Amino acid sequence: MAADEPPSSGFFHEVGASAHAWEHGRVTLSADGRHRRMEAEGWIPVGGGGFPWRRYKRPLGPGRER
Repeated sequence: MAADEPPSSGFFHEVGASAHAWEHGRVTLSADGRHRRMEAEGWIPVGGGGFPWRRYKRPLGPGRER
């Protein structure tokens, strides 16, 4: 693998510039349904996962910018 090639495992995702700040989170895929609650609250799944984790993002609202 060349130095500029990304690793081939599922533990990495591409990050790009955005006009606003994002909040990020990670939860386990447990039976308590925490990931379903996050999705209901507006969190967006990102990446391919990586058992036992699911990663999420959501835009920071007005007044919550960095």
